[in-house]
Amino acid sequence: MFFCEKKVLNSPRIKSINMKKTYIFSPIILGIGALLWISASGGVAKIQSKDRTGSPVSDVACTQCHMATGNFSTSAIIQLTDMSGGSVTAYVPGEVYNLKVRVQSSGNVGHGFQVTGLLSDNTSAGTCSSPSVNTAITPLNGRWYFEQTGAISNGEYEMVWTAPASGSGVVTFYGVALAHNGDGMTTGDEFVNIPNTVITEDISSGITEVAGLQVNLFPNPVQNVLSVQAENKILGINVIDISGKSVLKTVGTGSLMEVNVAELPIGTYFMEVTSTQGVEKATFIKN
Repeated sequence: MFFCEKKVLNSPRIKSINMKKTYIFSPIILGIGALLWISASGGVAKIQSKDRTGSPVSDVACTQCHMATGNFSTSAIIQLTDMSGGSVTAYVPGEVYNLKVRVQSSGNVGHGFQVTGLLSDNTSAGTCSSPSVNTAITPLNGRWYFEQTGAISNGEYEMVWTAPASGSGVVTFYGVALAHNGDGMTTGDEFVNIPNTVITEDISSGITEVAGLQVNLFPNPVQNVLSVQAENKILGINVIDISGKSVLKTVGTGSLMEVNVAELPIGTYFMEVTSTQGVEKATFIKN
């Protein structure tokens, strides 16, 4: 009897059925496990290698999976402050700041978020360090992403941001936030886009003025060719628009130079003139 039972239990037909059951149900179990893992643990840059911030290089939004059926009155903002806590609207190149993501909601269990900072050419802006508890800075495609690594619910998530080098121009921070209900599924959550935070470059911060050094620009306003005259040999000229972006650079040839600005849009520009005596700044109008 024991032998017969053994033969039946180990027959090829029974093995085939058991194998089919294994192959049918294992992917479902694994899929549910993966879904729970993604929704309850790390950010999408870490787990999915995706940008969901709504930036120009972003993948599809989180709403493709997270159905916005929750009603948690969720709102979120990005705040940049100096080390004394003062609000920042223009960064000093190379300076260190606090970047805070604030998420407000009610009735939910916790939050998720993802934030990145980009320059006008969509490259990464500055560097990051010291993320707060249960958050991380994830590198992806040459850019940084600040996001959660586990369950978070305190509403304020911080890191230290070091501004990019001089001449980098405007920085835009993009982000998204999520209030979740804690059931481990993607339905019943509430997804919001965080308003973009735009920070200009403090153009004057990186310029060292030398006493007695003078630069003359003429004609000013100018349409086509701007003459630049200095007391000493000019080593280089850098033209910067009002957003802080470098739009024209040229190598010096003497104490008097002509710079063709005909292709520049109408507006006000700043000029850094580097000579053998130091750096001087001047302003001109293109009309």
